[in-house]
Amino acid sequence: MSRHLVAFTSFFILIQTYLFEDVHSAASETLEVSLLPNGAGVRCDTGYDLSMEDCIQKGIDLGGYVKDNKFLGYWRNVVFGCSMVAKGGRIFYNDNPKAINDGRYSPICKSL
Repeated sequence: MSRHLVAFTSFFILIQTYLFEDVHSAASETLEVSLLPNGAGVRCDTGYDLSMEDCIQKGIDLGGYVKDNKFLGYWRNVVFGCSMVAKGGRIFYNDNPKAINDGRYSPICKSL
């Protein structure tokens, strides 16, 4: 199976579980997060990135939304890990650890 198909399948199951079954872990519900300001190069400190599962829940808790199947990707210009578009609130999860925020994305990080 291709990496993208596996990622899409995982994403679909994750969204289905979150939105339709309303299943959340206790650890995730107590996890405190911070929405950092958008800016070129801004990212979470090492060790403070959210998991993909926590990204959806915490992003929605912060007023964001997930659109279609474009949540998970491997982009160069979207900050690594969990983020929200500064204008609009769309949530993304980027698997590219070498990505550099082009300034349009506000990282969602575990609180320090």
